[in-house]
Amino acid sequence: MQQDIHGNPIEAKCIACAINDGSLEAPGGTVAESSHFRLEQDIEVPIPGFLVLASRRHFYAFDEMTADERADYVDFLAKARGALRQLGVAQAYFVLEEDTENSHFHLWIVPKYDWMAQFGKKVASVRPAMEYAKRELKTEENLERVHAMVEEVRTLLAV
Repeated sequence: MQQDIHGNPIEAKCIACAINDGSLEAPGGTVAESSHFRLEQDIEVPIPGFLVLASRRHFYAFDEMTADERADYVDFLAKARGALRQLGVAQAYFVLEEDTENSHFHLWIVPKYDWMAQFGKKVASVRPAMEYAKRELKTEENLERVHAMVEEVRTLLAV
């Protein structure tokens, strides 16, 4: 069973739909919203600044976006990445999977931290870093950093 970063069970067929309809809340709540997308802290992995850019509309693939959604997506993504850069995230991984079973179209923005070097330097290192974070980073101190980063990104994007 999936768990959120606080150890609570996640019972949702589609996580993004559950967040969109208010039956599930991401850690710290919604970071920011655009016309077609929501930005949230990842619900399962306690990596500060691990943001998920998810569509409001339920679809699965990049080519299913309307022209308005594509324009909004690129603009919103650039703003989200810019906010992370302002907060000291020099590099990030961008992961887009169209084969996900429990959510619709979304992009992971995973900050690249020094501690992740033990898992490698390429995108293949993201999954082991995520698993490590789920096991080892659910500490009170780290969860405070996760929530603080949500607030900082929210503040930067509210301007």
